[in-house]
Amino acid sequence: MYVHKKRRILSETKRRDYISTYIPHVTAALKELIGIKDVDKTEKLLKQILEKHRGQLEKIGVDNPDYDEELATFGKEEPEQEPAEEEPKGKEKQTKLTE
Repeated sequence: MYVHKKRRILSETKRRDYISTYIPHVTAALKELIGIKDVDKTEKLLKQILEKHRGQLEKIGVDNPDYDEELATFGKEEPEQEPAEEEPKGKEKQTKLTE
């Protein structure tokens, strides 16, 4: 079903993000252990390996022909801005006695 497919894609996305966060750390370790000189190239290769091993992700699009933007906003009113409170006339603002 579509719902299960969406869940699979979302969980795969989480896994990929989790793995891809450690790619810079892995390249730094490889540089230290093996002595790799081109760190950027190694990161690109590791990302390509991740993409090749995990496969391409499908894009999830929402296709709802019955959706109407005007009806979706029906009943939602913009909040009115309340006027700022004015100080009553004839009374002065209190001042501090201590400085």
